[in-house]
Amino acid sequence: MGIAKANARLFNLDKKIKFITAEFPNKIKDKNYDLILFSEVIEHLENDTKALSDIWKVLKPRGLLIITTPSKNAPLYRMGLLDKFDKEVGHLRRYSLKELEILVEKNGFKIVESNLQEGILKNFLFTNPFAGKLLKFIKWYISDIVAILDYATIPLFGESNLHIVAKKIDPNHIK
Repeated sequence: MGIAKANARLFNLDKKIKFITAEFPNKIKDKNYDLILFSEVIEHLENDTKALSDIWKVLKPRGLLIITTPSKNAPLYRMGLLDKFDKEVGHLRRYSLKELEILVEKNGFKIVESNLQEGILKNFLFTNPFAGKLLKFIKWYISDIVAILDYATIPLFGESNLHIVAKKIDPNHIK
């Protein structure tokens, strides 16, 4: 949250934008929001449909929802190497891009953009405790090289993460 607020100040947006964090869904304020960032959350919730319904209720008309979540197409996951990791971090499920898009659309949203992110390299560095220690030694100038190499692995091996941007639509237009 501190980084978001600092960047808002840096770009002179601090008077126009307000960031909040909320315990979802219990302590979400009864306001309408322009944007909800639901990053690495939905895979932890027992009832993903209810979560999207709750988000729909507090978004302004045409408000945006951004979701990021682990992909069931992740190469390490398909090889069975992330079962322990998923259990330790509380992942209840993973999604394919199509499954997530259908779920989002059934809950009153129109997909604006969806994409596949994070290749096998970054996923390995993030999910493996030993490899993760390498992250401490990778300098910022090397991280760009890692990002480029990682992105190149997505078409070869598959993505490890999904990103969706969706717009709230009139509930009468739900497919």
